Amino acid sequence: MAEIVDIISEISFEDIPEKAKQAARLCLLDAVGCMVGGMKCPAVLNLAQTISQKNPGTTNIAATSLNSTRPWASFVNSHACSFFDLDDGHRRAQGHPGGVIVPLSLMMAAENGCSGKELLTAIVIGYEIGVRGALIMRHAGGPRKGSGGWSITGGVAAVAKLLKLPPRQINNALGLAEYFAPQAPQDRSLAYPSSMKEGMAWASYSAISIVELAAAGFDSMTPYLADANQGSDAVFTYEICSVYFKMHACCRFSHPVID
Repeated sequence: MAEIVDIISEISFEDIPEKAKQAARLCLLDAVGCMVGGMKCPAVLNLAQTISQKNPGTTNIAATSLNSTRPWASFVNSHACSFFDLDDGHRRAQGHPGGVIVPLSLMMAAENGCSGKELLTAIVIGYEIGVRGALIMRHAGGPRKGSGGWSITGGVAAVAKLLKLPPRQINNALGLAEYFAPQAPQDRSLAYPSSMKEGMAWASYSAISIVELAAAGFDSMTPYLADANQGSDAVFTYEICSVYFKMHACCRFSHPVID
């Protein structure tokens, strides 16, 4: 079993450096603000209402009194969080981890009665695994994927931690996440702006389904994240400490022009 999977299973809030804990608190606040702001947009609220009507369930859609199924609620929450392109970013990952990881973590923590410490621990793990997934993807080359193509691994890791899955199931969940991740062709989508926003919403939807599959015994390939030759050893580098927050509602590439 890969060491990184064991660390995900075993790490506790007390093991995490204070700097990373504080970074997780800031990422949580930032994502909540992005979700609340996004949900005030008529297009997002209309989506939430439509999904709630067509897919009734018991999971709350953030910043509303609406409910839906767990996957569809997570879809709307991440869509709201990333709608204005204000969600946090990570330079080495070249994208947005928080828009998937934080909404998923919040939703699952609330549904399962997790403590604040457990929530922050899951968020730290999610950012670590998501960014590692992005770096592996960048190293492999090929067409650029939107953030949903790699942040899904972070979302899966965070949810698996909150559900206290054993290492074997975490391993399978990560393998499934890498295999079923959105293709999210980034360069093509930049030429045709739309509601797709880097596949973030679909990554959240898929992450919930993937963890449920892994918990039910559905197995997977060994994830790239578990390969020692990918640099994915058991030493956390706490990538959450390298996250930046955005002052303008647009891609980071455009910020220097605005400033």
